[in-house]
Amino acid sequence: MTKKSNKILVYSLVLTIATCWGLSFLATALLVKVLDPIQILAARWLIAGLIYLAMILAGKIKLDLRKKTNYLLLVCAACQPCLYMYCENNGVKYTSASVGSIMIAVIPCVVIILNAILFKKKTTRTGVFSIILAFTGVAVCTMFSPAFSFTGELKGYFLMMGAVLGGAMFTVFASKAGDDYSSVELTSAMAIIGALFFNALNFGCGFGISTYTTILSDWRMTAGILFLGVFCSAICFLAFNKTITLMDPALANNMNASMTTVVGALAGILIGGDPGGLYTVIGLAMTLAGVILSSREIN
Repeated sequence: MTKKSNKILVYSLVLTIATCWGLSFLATALLVKVLDPIQILAARWLIAGLIYLAMILAGKIKLDLRKKTNYLLLVCAACQPCLYMYCENNGVKYTSASVGSIMIAVIPCVVIILNAILFKKKTTRTGVFSIILAFTGVAVCTMFSPAFSFTGELKGYFLMMGAVLGGAMFTVFASKAGDDYSSVELTSAMAIIGALFFNALNFGCGFGISTYTTILSDWRMTAGILFLGVFCSAICFLAFNKTITLMDPALANNMNASMTTVVGALAGILIGGDPGGLYTVIGLAMTLAGVILSSREIN
């Protein structure tokens, strides 16, 4: 593929990811009124896992576990969705959405550090500046909002740090796994392992089958879980894994996270009634500028 076609593909993938992940709060907001976060994660990843398992059994996806780097599939799945989503969901519960937004925006910076330490990979100066610019934009949007809160329990901050580390490690090792495994194979492993992990927690916490009977009792809850499972998990993580193969992993993470923030902030203001002002315009403009700079580094 040419550089121009790669850019078009990356823009399409990032837009898909940002739209689904940015709007996912609507489904989550509905579901958390009735379900525990663990129940939501269990049902969400069960759907994604069954989708990929069905494709493997039908012969549409061939997942070769005999390769020497097969351990990377387990490492990636352990980091994302297992570590990241467990820590993020519980971390926000003990801190605040404001703290979560800022800390998650740090992930691309941690990816740069891990890549340099583990694999001696360096990001260009333009790439580093684009990440800093996007992070500053997220901070402006968040910290100047009337709803901003920096309170929370110490446990919550440790959990959010676990989410940052999980997200960064996933991006780094997913890029490495991409040398031997396709994006579809990697996403298959993530979805199946995620389904097993979160459903084990679901039953371990005593929720059991009631998780699924509760979801199926209301069509809105069923629709919400289907959106999270099909679009936000099965499709978006496949798209995310693909972007990692087309550009610097830290910059791919920066583009996806930043655009998700932009869509989420706009949706929150237009649909959720969140406050907005000049600080929102300035912050989102900085974030978009960071995304545009990151896109210049597409292979």
